[in-house]
Amino acid sequence: MNPFFLSLVLAAFSAGVIFSAPDKADFYVSPRGDDSNDGSLASPFLTLDQARLAVRQLKKKQRAGEITVYLREGVYRFDRTLTFDLHDSGSKDLAITYASYPGETAVINGSKPIRNWTKLKAPKILPERVRHLSDQVWVYEHPDLKKDWYVSHLFQGDRMLPRSRQGFTYDNPYYAEPGKSRAAPKFRKLTPEEIQNQDYYSKSRSELVRKGVKGDGKGRFEVSELCAYLFYPKGAIRQWHNLEDIELFLFTRAEWLHEIRGLQSVDPENRRAFFDFPSKFSTEMRRWRMTHPEKYPYEFFVENAIDYMDEPGEWCVNSKTGTLYMLSDSRPVGVEAGYLTELIKVEGEVEGVAEGAYKPGFEDVPVQNLHFKNLSFAKGNGYRERRQNLYTHVAYDLYDSPSAMVRFRGAQNCSISGCELSHGGGSGIRLDLYAQKNVVKNNNVHHLGRAGITLIGYTPGLKDVNRNNVVYNNHVYMIGQTQLSSLGIGVIQSGRNHVTHNTVHDFPFMGIATLGHWTFKTSMALNGQLWGGEQGFERPGFSSILRQPEMKKRGGGLYDYLHSRENLIEYNEMYRGCYALGDVNPMYINTCGGKNVIRRNFAHDSISHSHIGTAFRTDGGSIDNIMEENVAYNCVGGIVVKSKGNQYTNNFIVADDPAAGQRQGLLKMIVHQPQKVFQTRTHRNVIYTTLPVRGRNVKFPTLRHWFPLISVRMQNSAGNKDEIAAVEKQQDPARMNRNIFFSTKGRPGKLPPIVGPHSAFLDPQFRDVKNYDFTIQNKTLLERYKIKQIDVSKIGLTREFPKRFRKYRLNDGSVRSVRVSHCPKYRAPHKKSFTILK
Repeated sequence: MNPFFLSLVLAAFSAGVIFSAPDKADFYVSPRGDDSNDGSLASPFLTLDQARLAVRQLKKKQRAGEITVYLREGVYRFDRTLTFDLHDSGSKDLAITYASYPGETAVINGSKPIRNWTKLKAPKILPERVRHLSDQVWVYEHPDLKKDWYVSHLFQGDRMLPRSRQGFTYDNPYYAEPGKSRAAPKFRKLTPEEIQNQDYYSKSRSELVRKGVKGDGKGRFEVSELCAYLFYPKGAIRQWHNLEDIELFLFTRAEWLHEIRGLQSVDPENRRAFFDFPSKFSTEMRRWRMTHPEKYPYEFFVENAIDYMDEPGEWCVNSKTGTLYMLSDSRPVGVEAGYLTELIKVEGEVEGVAEGAYKPGFEDVPVQNLHFKNLSFAKGNGYRERRQNLYTHVAYDLYDSPSAMVRFRGAQNCSISGCELSHGGGSGIRLDLYAQKNVVKNNNVHHLGRAGITLIGYTPGLKDVNRNNVVYNNHVYMIGQTQLSSLGIGVIQSGRNHVTHNTVHDFPFMGIATLGHWTFKTSMALNGQLWGGEQGFERPGFSSILRQPEMKKRGGGLYDYLHSRENLIEYNEMYRGCYALGDVNPMYINTCGGKNVIRRNFAHDSISHSHIGTAFRTDGGSIDNIMEENVAYNCVGGIVVKSKGNQYTNNFIVADDPAAGQRQGLLKMIVHQPQKVFQTRTHRNVIYTTLPVRGRNVKFPTLRHWFPLISVRMQNSAGNKDEIAAVEKQQDPARMNRNIFFSTKGRPGKLPPIVGPHSAFLDPQFRDVKNYDFTIQNKTLLERYKIKQIDVSKIGLTREFPKRFRKYRLNDGSVRSVRVSHCPKYRAPHKKSFTILK
């Protein structure tokens, strides 16, 4: 991390410029005000927009100091996103703050109240399946529902009301139960060009069906064709007259991704449902469903179809008639419909990532010194993708997307602090494209359809200008309520950030992720293989750059375009996560530019039934990172040792839950080639379990009885006898050594050679793991093996976190208190914290 940047942030924290506000304000806003007023405390404005215009006028007279706008208690609704552009910017000497009046909470609400409900007058419009419920169906009609008002979420109080939905399994004609066969369907297969051609998806429904159905009947579909459509079971999907309103929630062959697609057309003859644009991965039976069908009974859901509105509180929208339907025993009261996805946008002059947006020599001009404090943002609408977008990583999010309630797009020295962002269909906070020296602090981010907090820069090949930001002391939970493959905190193509003392819990997928830009071809290049181009690398001539010999150099070439580097991610707590998908990890790194430091984080009580996933994971293309002094307790796995140049030092992996580590193992080594076992440095880790070790590493005789303490998997190789023997015999004490293993159920035998000659089977004598006290009482580990103590009581939210946010409510209605650590306030890291990797 840039020491100069840290000094700036420290100065801002200590001076209180960012987070303090004066007792008096320059302007006031109130729901009972009037925009013809002068904006004083006695005569406040009615709208935040009018206050913004008044600040512009005051800026002409005041060039330094602070300008403050206070919002009085109440609810503020907008008809459009409120954008703060360069005319609203502060400067190096002038800070502009928008805050709730002291002791009050101003709520910026992205929804519209739904009133004037009437009983359904024509029961015959209901499908036979739900017609018996006609006396419980209420109707709301509005002309905007016929136009561009897409309603993704309905709210009642602090509750998201469920949209009509029904789950199904794919009825693929090429899968057959054992002992049975199925005939090939008689339709022409789609070509790869048709699947990827956007024009094909924009053609009329009749043309789409005609091209997909008519043909010589001799062709068989390929796997990639199942990115264009799915096979549905009889009766699941029909030719609804409002077909464009129906959405399909897909679990595909990529068990780490949850995709949402619109319904473009239906082929009833062959029971195929075509998507409005291709899915990222094909709609095939998932491996994890085959192994756990009782836990994962469905492979896709149909949403917003009136056929499946069969439970109280469920609703759906018909944009053809401009009608909102809801099932309720009595007239609905207090219902609000999502209207705006973006409530606040801070936007400088920046170039986008869309085709044609790149302008050589363009200089970004960010909004500066603009701050939002102690505000509440609630009930934003969801963001619907209607075409192929530019995805980040493996489609966990989108580049340059209007999908968050508060979005900084071209911002520097700005902040959002002490705010609550909740009950929305999109994400909470985004720092997009150009974002430098911004601070996201002390926020309560929860019950959201997508991600919590994301920092997303440019695609590889453009520019590295999303960096040097601080994400500190935020409470993020119950995110990914709609799009399951969402991140609690995501650092994507963004570097030199400090992500510290955040608590992330009750998340379906990943807690904190640091990502570059991964595809299968990217992964190949990072292992020394080159290719000629890839969607997402938008810089002109980038494909020719990839062919150059210097691209093979480790630490250069392609890595120069992976901007998630030199991030410091420390003192974060993650728990009760990883419950919905596969390949789930509380802390995850993939395809980064290197030198990220992941230290003193605590992941616990996150068990998944997926066969892939672990607490702390460096995945493909993650080079030269440090993972040290972290604790994993009762997680799906412990640590995955993988990729080049990474260091895993002094981590504690502890398991006393019968399900912990039972699929991945607690210390898992992934080997690409037998001669490249030791591409990493794994020293002084403690792997401890109260469970019996057993035979699991069946391919490796010396490791066979050490699972789940140790696990090895050969990747990209079946592992013949010679390769297995080569792996097992290898020793490199400089790379793998002095690790401590222990099971309270006994020692299974001699330690395998692969763990190094000075590793040992010793009891660390943890003081009280069930109460998260991992103090080592065995002095041998401390003195001889130089194991450092880890105090998790210093991890998580600091005492600076607002008391009003310390109690939280889960979906089941239970109220709990979030744990606050012993640390009093923010501590900027010393430059020595960033170990220079060799």
